[in-house]
Amino acid sequence: MSKFLLLLGPSGVGKSSIIEELLQLDSRFVYISPFMTRALREGEKNKISISGEEMDKMWNRGELLVINELYGIRYATPRLPIVQALAQGNFPVLDWPISRIEAITAGVSKSALHRICLTAFNRSLTATIGQRRKRRRRTSLAKRA
Repeated sequence: MSKFLLLLGPSGVGKSSIIEELLQLDSRFVYISPFMTRALREGEKNKISISGEEMDKMWNRGELLVINELYGIRYATPRLPIVQALAQGNFPVLDWPISRIEAITAGVSKSALHRICLTAFNRSLTATIGQRRKRRRRTSLAKRA
C-alpha cells in the first residue's frame, strides 16, 4: 500500500474543514468515508451509517482496514476505496481522533501514513479556512443574484 493522509485531532478541532478545503484545492485528494454504528446527525455528510451486525460481517469478509471504537460507537475504515484511490494515482484522506491513533497504526504500516496532527494551536489555520469558505459562498451567492 502506498502513502495516504491521516488527519488527527480531537473532535471539533477542524479536521472536516481542512479536508473540505483539500478536496477543493486538488482533485487527487479523496476523502475515505467511514462506516459507523450510529445514525447520521443533522447536516452530517460523508459518513455511512450501518448496523453493528453489518460491520461485523464486513470485517469478517476482509472489507475493512480497521475498526475504531469511540464513546460506544464503532467507526470502520473501508479498504476498497483506499485501494481504488491509490490505483488511480489519488491521495486518500482519513480523519481520525488523536486519542485512538493506536487503532489505525495497528492496521496500517506506519510508513504508509502521512500524519497531520491538529491541536488547539491549529485553530488559526481552521479559522483562516473558514473565512475563505465564507468568502467563496458570498461570491457564489452574488453570482447567482
